Amino acid sequence: MSRNSRIENLDYILRICEARKWNVDTPNIAGKVETLLKPLGFTRRTNRDYVYAIIDVLQSRKSGTYSSELVQLEMYRSRKIALARRGARGDRDEDNNPIIYSSPVLPTRPTEMERPSLIFA
Repeated sequence: MSRNSRIENLDYILRICEARKWNVDTPNIAGKVETLLKPLGFTRRTNRDYVYAIIDVLQSRKSGTYSSELVQLEMYRSRKIALARRGARGDRDEDNNPIIYSSPVLPTRPTEMERPSLIFA
């Protein structure tokens, strides 16, 4: 599993926690997060790692400190927002000024140069 997919999974689960207003003080938060992870089909060890990461992020948000997971998550979210904005601007630009992409035209040699000269002086 790539780093970006792990961050996307963390983002997905944290958005669910935010929507349900769960924080680190929510009773049985580990069990609730683990229940969210069940449909994803991870191994027990991977589930545990995700639960610990989610709890670390929730704890760092509460205390105001930044864990490495939170920094990576915020960087991911800011990149995602920037790409969405750039995509929205690109759509408008494409309508006003279409760009045509083509393959480069390779130079051809003249036919006179292809045949060796057979005239001897």
